[in-house]
Amino acid sequence: MKWTYGENCSSKCECDVTNTESCYPKNGTCACLKGWQGKNCSDDVNECSNTTHVCPTNSHCINLSGSFTCECNPGYLKYSFGPCQGRFIQIHYFTKHVFTLMVDSRN
Repeated sequence: MKWTYGENCSSKCECDVTNTESCYPKNGTCACLKGWQGKNCSDDVNECSNTTHVCPTNSHCINLSGSFTCECNPGYLKYSFGPCQGRFIQIHYFTKHVFTLMVDSRN
């Protein structure tokens, strides 16, 4: 996609088209997609340094190109869409009872 701006659309926008939502037709100002910033929308926003994107308990933030993800800390697992939890061990006895033991893996 090639964006232009100005009188008779004669000037070429310098926006990084991959990271840009639009180029303002009057002056060529770039409107960046979420996760991008800068004059040309070519600078990644480090969401991990922004305090509004705090990962849940027992996890840490990893900055990605234009985004971020939260990964569980060592010794913790993510079950479905819930938070990271300590590992569980089920102990089965030859009876009707099943015991679940939570292992504290912070050591």
